[in-house]
Amino acid sequence: MQKLMPWFSSITVDNTLIQFKLDTGAEANVLPFQVFKSMVRKARRGKRTKLSLKHTETVLMAYGGARLKPEGMLILTCSTARAQAKLTFYVSKHSSVPILGREACEQLSLIKRVEVDTLNVNRLATKEDLLIQHPTVFDGLGEFDGEYHIHIDPNITPVIHGCRKIPLAILDRLKDTLDSLLQADVITRVTEPTSWVNSLVVTEKKDKNKLRVCLDPSDLNKAILRQHYSIPTTDEVLSKLAGKKIFSVLDEKDGYWQVKLDEASSLLCTHSQGWPHHKKQVDLRMAQFWPVRHTVSVRDGILFAGDRIIIPSVLRQEMLHQLHVAHQGMQRTKALARRHFYWPGMIRDIEQMVETYSACQQFQPRNQREPLISHDVPELPWLKLGADIFEIQGQSYLLIVDYFSKYPEVLNISDKTAHTVIRKMKSVFSRLGIPKEIVCDHVPFASQEMHSFATSWGIQLTHSSPGYAQSNGLAERNVKTVKQVIKKAQQTGIDPLLALLTLRNTPVTGMEYSPAQMLMGRVLRSTLPSSSSILQPAVPQNAHSVLQDLQKRQQQYYNRGTRRLPELSPGTTVYMETAQGWCPAVVTEERGEPRSYNIVASSGQHYRRNRRHLRRTPVCAQATSDADVVDEDPPDLSGMGTAESMDSQPSSTLNSTHTRSGRVVRPPERFKDFQMGQR
Repeated sequence: MQKLMPWFSSITVDNTLIQFKLDTGAEANVLPFQVFKSMVRKARRGKRTKLSLKHTETVLMAYGGARLKPEGMLILTCSTARAQAKLTFYVSKHSSVPILGREACEQLSLIKRVEVDTLNVNRLATKEDLLIQHPTVFDGLGEFDGEYHIHIDPNITPVIHGCRKIPLAILDRLKDTLDSLLQADVITRVTEPTSWVNSLVVTEKKDKNKLRVCLDPSDLNKAILRQHYSIPTTDEVLSKLAGKKIFSVLDEKDGYWQVKLDEASSLLCTHSQGWPHHKKQVDLRMAQFWPVRHTVSVRDGILFAGDRIIIPSVLRQEMLHQLHVAHQGMQRTKALARRHFYWPGMIRDIEQMVETYSACQQFQPRNQREPLISHDVPELPWLKLGADIFEIQGQSYLLIVDYFSKYPEVLNISDKTAHTVIRKMKSVFSRLGIPKEIVCDHVPFASQEMHSFATSWGIQLTHSSPGYAQSNGLAERNVKTVKQVIKKAQQTGIDPLLALLTLRNTPVTGMEYSPAQMLMGRVLRSTLPSSSSILQPAVPQNAHSVLQDLQKRQQQYYNRGTRRLPELSPGTTVYMETAQGWCPAVVTEERGEPRSYNIVASSGQHYRRNRRHLRRTPVCAQATSDADVVDEDPPDLSGMGTAESMDSQPSSTLNSTHTRSGRVVRPPERFKDFQMGQR
């Protein structure tokens, strides 16, 4: 403290004696805030001029670079035994000692500039002089003579580390750093496989623009056969530095860059830089692994993508077979594969395998429902009819229902031949009129006799697709209703004909008119008591528009969850839905009816099917087996079994079947309205 006393001086400031530190290196005068408050209190007690601070934008820079914002500034009169001056002071809360700067010290005659005679001596060489005198010493990084060889224990298994994740903020700087090392020949690109791959450690220096890049050879160090040397202690080093005056700084970490490794040792220090920024910068063989580039690693010699094993191409078919052992279907097989394996195009391979596996295709679920195509509401009653045949307790019935009025006609038939059905239809049409169109199925309505009758009477027959009763939904729904009415009437002892009369008099759902009213314009008299006004004939009003609204509403409800299936063209290979499952077939023709196709099965039989009963075979469809998951041969439809259909068309060989004796086999007369096929 005695040595510091000469640098302190007591100065009178505004009649207050304050001890200042004389700082010849300071460019401003600083007054602590506590000292300023003390001066303010004394001024109040002495009733002197009030002291106040003025705002200032000046920022003080302390030793070490700290920036201090003063509370304000003021001008005070200062005096010593030798001089007096008005000085500017900055008041700061960060200062505890009053400071008087160099200029103020000179004004108050506290210090004096002294001129000193100098002695000319030989000046030291500058950095530029040294560069000129020794040009080769300072050119490049420098390199020691000879090459160093790293000795490795051959019994230790090499380790390959994946590239560590690099923060995005330093990715560009890392690339620049590696490029500079590459340009300085410190590192070089490795284009051949290596047994050892080390991780790269990247840290930021205090200077944020620079990075420290080094290897993490923790596994490699375990395999290195070390050469042992005696390392000098600190005391030994310091003893050698005694009397030395000039020192230089050596960056020891960069000093290793000056030691060149031989070829074998340099490969031990290989590190992975990571994936490029763009997929196009990757080799085509590796580009397919671009989506999993951040998760690829090696464990026990096995390549992983995250926790999933990367399967090489030679083992993929075997793994597909293992995945498909339980035949769980496409989605569950995909889920199982995603848990265990990875290879580019794995999902596509699974889809192809499941779609082309015959055993899986045979037991696939039905196609999704397609949007409803409703029949147009006829303009008038009895123009468009639906017809169907049903049985109750061994008795056959013919149902005819009007698409406009929903009026059902139910007739007993002795058999299902076309002759009997035509005779019953004629009796109905003679009473109610001849329709323009009849929607029906194929037996017996597809017989030649039925077509001749329809042509002669001016009726158009529209056949529904076999197995797709929905296309004649009105007739099918009325069959169900009439069956329930007749069965319940028989069960309760009520006359079924009387029950059918009540059905015809009941208003259609969603309307105020009954089928009898919409067909005949009147309510039919029944056993129910009714007034004469109800039985008066009256033409239904707006029946057509109401039916259209009901149909649109029904269509909206049905179309929820439906999906339109793509159309099929002739020659397309498909799977046809049968009672035994799905069997292969080929589309031969698209019919005029909506979503209806003619197809030929593998047995050679011809069928007509709705689009919902057909599933397109994948483009690369193949017949597969348990032994061969993928077969490169084109689809083979032979020997795959047959499907039975009411719509099958006999081939030419069936029409000329002969017995052993040569007699032509003719079907019995009672089967003349049926189309026979092989079973």
